[in-house]
Amino acid sequence: MEERSMLTKLSKLVLAFSGLVVSTCVWSSGSHHAHDPMGEPAKTTTRTISIRMSDTMRYTPNVIQIKRGEAVTLAFKNEGQLKHEAVLGQLDELKKHAELMKMHPDMEHDDPKSISAKAGETALMKWKFTKAGTFYIACLKPGHFEAGMRAQIVVK
Repeated sequence: MEERSMLTKLSKLVLAFSGLVVSTCVWSSGSHHAHDPMGEPAKTTTRTISIRMSDTMRYTPNVIQIKRGEAVTLAFKNEGQLKHEAVLGQLDELKKHAELMKMHPDMEHDDPKSISAKAGETALMKWKFTKAGTFYIACLKPGHFEAGMRAQIVVK
């Protein structure tokens, strides 16, 4: 009986790890830039937009206007005491990823559409917006997205 219990525990551990690997692969595979509806990473930019992040779970400004085709540096300054992040995407995919982050709260993103910043740090995201539309930036740390930590990027 004890051996069966150990096998059950081991099976659950392997299953949980497999889920983490698959979900991480799915999230990172969603960043193929050739098909990204928002654009692509930028090597050079024409302007810098300063965005403040706070422990009140807000980005300031919370609406950003960008011209289609413009390459910008988004400079995220963490003015709070908590670690925050900014992930660029469409609202539905950000909602799904926020749910995944609840299960894996220490997950770090390795994607040009995301940054994280500890208290007092400034992190940069360089992006060229090639498509018109409304996109979002969200902090996907557990509880932050649900508290309203998101901003709109309007590309015209």
